[in-house]
Amino acid sequence: MLPSRSFFLLCLVAFCGFVSYDMVRRPALSLFAASLEAGPGLIGLLIALSTFTGVFLKLPIGLLSDVLDRRRLMMGGVLAFGLPPFLYPFINDLPTLGILRLVHGLATAMYTPIALAMVGEWFVERRGEAFGWYTSAAQGGGLLGPMLGGLVIYSWGYGPGFLVAGIFGGMALLFFCLIPGDQMARPRTRPPSIHIWKDMYEGLKRVWAISAIRITSLVEAAKMVSNGTLMAFASLWFNDRLECGRNRHTVWHPGAYVLSVQADYGAHVRSRAREPLIVGGLCLCSFMVMAIPHLTWYPGLLLLGECSGLVKRW
Repeated sequence: MLPSRSFFLLCLVAFCGFVSYDMVRRPALSLFAASLEAGPGLIGLLIALSTFTGVFLKLPIGLLSDVLDRRRLMMGGVLAFGLPPFLYPFINDLPTLGILRLVHGLATAMYTPIALAMVGEWFVERRGEAFGWYTSAAQGGGLLGPMLGGLVIYSWGYGPGFLVAGIFGGMALLFFCLIPGDQMARPRTRPPSIHIWKDMYEGLKRVWAISAIRITSLVEAAKMVSNGTLMAFASLWFNDRLECGRNRHTVWHPGAYVLSVQADYGAHVRSRAREPLIVGGLCLCSFMVMAIPHLTWYPGLLLLGECSGLVKRW
């Protein structure tokens, strides 16, 4: 019997967790760091620190989940979703903010790879469909987070914005606790390896030896440089260029634009001619990013963001 209730709860954890995570990461963090007198370089670094944690810990965490208790590892990730937002209002210096960003990055590092592994094990014959539902729930949280964050922060300030993010993180923790522990255990088909670092090195070496994976990874990394730049500085640009301030008609504009850039939610292009689509999509993304500084008409910017988000799904 498929664990449909547990899967539904896992999707709710992902949705609430990423609403919380993306409320803080965009648009709150860049504005908050700027209020602490951080320059553009430091703002970019602070936003990247949580991703830095995920990049270097996701693979070891995935390997450790084959040896250690999954529920405990995932609990650490869910706690990293829920607790850090409550601490941001008490920070008044940049080094402490950087440390908290590293801790906040444990959320995706400790939770995401194990959750995806569980979904794959629960739905062996319908794995693609299950992954689609789960990633839709996670991306749905990533869609709502920036919009809600922009609205709350521009209307009432940073404190209430971080509080709402913490509430969503607490909801993720509640839903996680409702998942039965026995359904989170990994089915043992063979004894787990104790040579974690050796296995990780060998796996990386085998994967990196495939040229198609190397090229695809480098292209994806280049695309994410562009996307990360928009995520980091879109809110500040709106503040300076469009003077959103606290006008009731425009308080949600920065969050809405960030949401539009993420509007690749559910959009897919299927074709046998993959190479032209990939090259064309990358070129269009580049032109769209270069066009943003030259536009001041908000509907035009929103349309450009929608197109950019759609093209990124190519």
